[in-house]
Amino acid sequence: MTTMQSTCVDITARRKRPPASVAAGLILAFCGGLPGLPHPVEAADADRVVALYQQGLVLYEKGDFARAADVFGEAVSRAPGAFGRGERGPVHMDTVRLMEFQANCYLSSFDLFRAESLYRECIEVARQEEGPQSAMIHRCLGNLGVLYTRLAQWDRAEEQFQTSLRSDTDAENRARTHLNLASMYLLSDQTDQAERAYRTSFSYWRSQKGETARKQMASCQHGLGMNAFKRGDRNRAAQLFRQALATRRELLPANHRFVAHSTEMLGTTQAVLGRSDEGIELLRDARQMMTAFWGTNHVELAEVEHELALALARKGEAVNAAEAMTRSRRMYREYIGRILTGLSQEEQLRFLAEERNRFMDSLALARTHRREPRMIQASFDWVLNGKGLAQETLAERHLLARNAAIDPALKSLASELKAARQQLAALSSSGNEKDVADTVRRLNEREADLARQLTLQSGPGNGTDRWVTSGHMLQVLPEDAALVEFAWLDREEPAVSAFDRRPRDGRQGRLVAWTLVAKTRTVRLYDLGAVDEVLQRVEAVRQQIRSSEDDIAFDPESATESMNKSLKEAAQQLLWPMLQDLSDAERWVISPDGPLWLLPWNALITPSGKYAVEEATISLVVSGRQLLWERRHSPREYSAIMADPDFDLAPTAVAATINRVQTSRPASSATRGGESLLADYPRELLRLRATVEEGKHASEIIAESLSERVYFYRRELALETYFKLIQSPRIWVLATHGFFLDGTTSASGHALLRCGLTLAGANRRETQGGDSDDGILTGLEVLDADLRGTELVVLSACDTAVGEATIGEGIAGLQHAFQLAGAGQVIATLWKVPDAETASVMKTFWTRLPTARGASAALRAAQLRFIEEDRRNGGFAHPWHWAAAQLSLQGPL
Repeated sequence: MTTMQSTCVDITARRKRPPASVAAGLILAFCGGLPGLPHPVEAADADRVVALYQQGLVLYEKGDFARAADVFGEAVSRAPGAFGRGERGPVHMDTVRLMEFQANCYLSSFDLFRAESLYRECIEVARQEEGPQSAMIHRCLGNLGVLYTRLAQWDRAEEQFQTSLRSDTDAENRARTHLNLASMYLLSDQTDQAERAYRTSFSYWRSQKGETARKQMASCQHGLGMNAFKRGDRNRAAQLFRQALATRRELLPANHRFVAHSTEMLGTTQAVLGRSDEGIELLRDARQMMTAFWGTNHVELAEVEHELALALARKGEAVNAAEAMTRSRRMYREYIGRILTGLSQEEQLRFLAEERNRFMDSLALARTHRREPRMIQASFDWVLNGKGLAQETLAERHLLARNAAIDPALKSLASELKAARQQLAALSSSGNEKDVADTVRRLNEREADLARQLTLQSGPGNGTDRWVTSGHMLQVLPEDAALVEFAWLDREEPAVSAFDRRPRDGRQGRLVAWTLVAKTRTVRLYDLGAVDEVLQRVEAVRQQIRSSEDDIAFDPESATESMNKSLKEAAQQLLWPMLQDLSDAERWVISPDGPLWLLPWNALITPSGKYAVEEATISLVVSGRQLLWERRHSPREYSAIMADPDFDLAPTAVAATINRVQTSRPASSATRGGESLLADYPRELLRLRATVEEGKHASEIIAESLSERVYFYRRELALETYFKLIQSPRIWVLATHGFFLDGTTSASGHALLRCGLTLAGANRRETQGGDSDDGILTGLEVLDADLRGTELVVLSACDTAVGEATIGEGIAGLQHAFQLAGAGQVIATLWKVPDAETASVMKTFWTRLPTARGASAALRAAQLRFIEEDRRNGGFAHPWHWAAAQLSLQGPL
């Protein structure tokens, strides 16, 4: 555990100064009056602000950062009455200094976004009042560097530190900044730079006298020990940790977090060196100190528990290790849930990539001790709470943004956020910007900034940090159902420490899976083999799918045999080991991971030679936690269908139709995927005539059995604008061309800009430009749709289940976008589907839906009927014809 310190208020240094001296500058300013004040300062206000200031410092020294922040906050609110205006603006510098103290409290208590907001405000006022060389600016920049380091935003953190160093001439501040810069280098695995920065800071403090210098030297020694540990020089690391610990024990309170840091790392190092008993004892001491300092729930305590779990496991104490790891994972889950809410999707994935190291260690720990029942049970909860964190947080934040749109206090922020997305989508589809990539990055940053402000003003989301157990899952899992959680590990065994960050070859990882069967109420863990073997199986299936159309045309029987051979080989590794458990379930809820999202699970071959869809009803989730998703809104009493868009609709006709829409809107030769040109959105799209009958049949069934009204938009009415106007229909059906572009486009930085549907006018979009309806509905634009309450979305189009797969976070694509917008269930496709066969499958789906046990059962019935009829008519039921559609869900089965 590295030690990072605030450069604004060095509390340990200030302890040497008498409290009266600390406040004396403020008192002189109060009593003597301040230049530029329009009226004398009230003595009573001054006395109260000074008292709050001193109280806040005492609380900060005790480590009670939350209460200290509240006290400084009250001082800030009273300060204008004591200080009045600044010399050049409305805020006086002494008021800003109190804000800086409050920001420090937030930073120390890991309330990062409130700290960031205050530091930014302090910098703005200091620049106005004191100019660009203000010492406060340097301090705040350094603290922002610490903040961004904690968010794993290394480039941004380094920028703050280096900007401060370039202009800060105060030697002591520079030494602190070098210390924090070194910690950033350490955490980002830049060990050479870390060594230099630690030594630069150490040289300065060694030349100074007094307790402050000795404490800072100890921090440098601790950091150098961390760096030696990472480099594999464990004996040198132990020596440095002992030196740092001795000084910290002498100069700091017994249970201070910095004492705990060095105790933890010395214990970790001793355990790694084979001195297990001594190491475990030290780690337990560190746990006691952290608990005394932070209480029973804090991310720094979670780090200690993690190291303790690894040490206990190496000693053979698997049960105790499982208990320690569970405590660690629960604390991490809560911390991560709070942090992710204020980050953009890109920032979330970067942050999770750093946390992922500990998550992978926990799951690898379970794999190596999979004979221990307590470890199996505990690790199921770890994977349940560790997957899909970004998905869940993004869904919560999008719900927050939609709710904010009707809150007067937040409406402007929500509108700005929506406008940023619209601008991003319009830019990417127009292709008129010379430097699209830079503009995309700028708009992404703006979107992240607005989302963070929205989070700050509206408060945290609901339930994103909740810890879920197998017991919770059994409450919502029907008795005939089973949950399968896959995890794609990048290692076979856990690291010796979370700070052992040796580069890993992902091909040496393992695929593991847990099953929870409701009928037997049992959890089991399976090691399914090396991930490079799994990847070969997945790629073989995908390759067969890509060539299926041509293969079937040449020799349908051989094509089917070859396809089924690849599907069987994949199933033998992924599915067969757990089939005995799954035999007690008629419904399988599968949570894939990484590349497994690209497999047609319904088409995997079982030992009996049947397709999996012939054995069970299959649904997909990012994490089993999604079954606990609660619908907070009811659908409108209508459903909507879009089919057979007029892709060649002229711009003038688009505009005329939009005007009409806005005044009347309600309270197999072809495949359904456009060909891309120069990695751009599809164009020269062919009409999909089969979607007309598909839409009509769906409309009839829905109107008769599922919804009061159905609005059917086809040809010139199948408009992007109209889609955006429809709110929360019970069922949304979109039958058209779909697409997903690879990562080589100008929009490659945002996966949801690379997927979408084509609607009316899409072939003529280049002549429309601006903010008009361009006929391209991207995944990013889908996010702004209001689908709260929508029970089912059917994307009867190509490649709508394809996307950018991220380990532990599902797949970012169109299906993902519709769920983020609020849809409960989404049916989407894994490849370019044949038009006529898809229409046949979907016609049966709609016929069966009113009487089936949900959409997943209706989809299964439709696929089974196609298989049966195709074989009866002399066909071979090649999966390319029927298996592309899959159903993902959030909410109860």
